[in-house]
Amino acid sequence: MVTKAPWYSLARLTANRNHGDAGAGDRGLATWIGPGYYHFTTYTSNNANMILNINYDNHLDGEWNYLYYSYKRLTVDTGSAKGWIYFS
Repeated sequence: MVTKAPWYSLARLTANRNHGDAGAGDRGLATWIGPGYYHFTTYTSNNANMILNINYDNHLDGEWNYLYYSYKRLTVDTGSAKGWIYFS
């Protein structure tokens, strides 16, 4: 069996020109695959690291998983992040 890294980055959008790792705006939308779950993160003015983990079966290899994760800015200070996963 192949040894795998514990985390894989799928995508990350940032609002900051000189972004870091976890400051406000660094993870406008970000998705990783972690050990047994998809890891979704975004931020608010009160929380620089809002997360939601969605578990998946340990047999992820060879399976189709459809991910949708989006953000819509509603005003200068507010927005809405939405996400869906479909496991086949």
